[in-house]
Order: sequence, then C-alpha cells, then structure tokens
Amino acid sequence: MTHKRWPSLAAMLRHIVLHEEWMSVKEAAALYRVTTDTMLVWAQAGKFAARRIDGELWLSRAELFDALRRAPTNPLRTRS
Repeated sequence: MTHKRWPSLAAMLRHIVLHEEWMSVKEAAALYRVTTDTMLVWAQAGKFAARRIDGELWLSRAELFDALRRAPTNPLRTRS
C-alpha cells in the first residue's frame, strides 16, 4: 500500500474537507447518471449549494444525497 505525501498539513486538510463535504461536478453527474453539462446547468440554477475553488466547481455532497433521498423511486409511474 502506498501513502500519499502531502506538501503541507494545510494541503492535506484541504483535500479531506473537499472530498468529505464537496463533490466534483463529474462525480455528481455520475451519481445522478446525467452529463456533466446537465449537472453544471443545475448547479448554475441553484439546485445545489456550489463553491468554486481554484477554478473548479464543487457541489455540496450532503445536498446531493438529500435530494436523492427525497426523489420518488419512479416519477413516471402514477398511482391507481
């Protein structure tokens, strides 16, 4: 097993915070099974909390998962 060496403690903490609290647009798109363009449109529309860090857009992991939990299992099916 290899261990990643961090240039500083701050760099290590930044990585941990980003990857525990925030998700990249690409990761979020994969989670939702949509394109990255669709996820970007949703983020720009304010559907999820987003933060730009070092030029890259990050989305709130908690909000993404909360929205999935609230989503109906089959939105096309109607009740009889």
